[in-house]
Amino acid sequence: MNIRKHLAALAAGILVLPGLAAVAIPSASHAATVDLIVNGDFEAGNTGFSTDLALDNVFLDAGEYSILTDATTVNGSFDNEGDHTTGSGNMMAINGTTTSGILSWGQTVNVVSGTEYDLSFWMMSLFGSGSTTLGISFDGTTVKTVDNFGAGSGVWTEFTASWVATSTGAIDVQLLELSTGFAGNDYALDDISLTFEDQNTVAAVPLPAAGWLLVGSLAGLAGLGRRRRA
Repeated sequence: MNIRKHLAALAAGILVLPGLAAVAIPSASHAATVDLIVNGDFEAGNTGFSTDLALDNVFLDAGEYSILTDATTVNGSFDNEGDHTTGSGNMMAINGTTTSGILSWGQTVNVVSGTEYDLSFWMMSLFGSGSTTLGISFDGTTVKTVDNFGAGSGVWTEFTASWVATSTGAIDVQLLELSTGFAGNDYALDDISLTFEDQNTVAAVPLPAAGWLLVGSLAGLAGLGRRRRA
């Protein structure tokens, strides 16, 4: 194979050499993962979500919440373990209610029929050995119930759920508090995400280091061939 053929193969995005497998040039791509949730880590503060709870940045009574970095600032009995994202950022601290079905957190997103969406969030108990049960709801239907029973106070636990949209348009994604107990129903939420694979958006796949060395060597050969012909 002469230099011109090497360069032609390189321009086409695939390089083939005797004894070597085809090498993909970094024009290769794959579907990009898109997160629909806004301010899921609460770093922008008290914005981007809906809740039935009342905001209180002084002392959390039942049915109240606060966006903060240290839960002990709103109740000295709460654990101070830091947020999940960095350990020093914001989280949503909640003193739960005794009414089942209260909206702890929710957000409206646009979905496409037939697409699978993956919800992920982290929850931590803020007091003693208490636990909280949450219902994960898509478009008004609770698809999964989760709780952090046995996780222990101050321990972040991840919860997930998947859902396939049956129509295109705006829907509500919600975390509903299902616990009715008073004592120990204190918890924090952080790093909420709702992702899907967008087939219309591509992300570049980097060429391995060995591939770049091979491309560089071919470029050198091409230059040598030109000098010899000169």
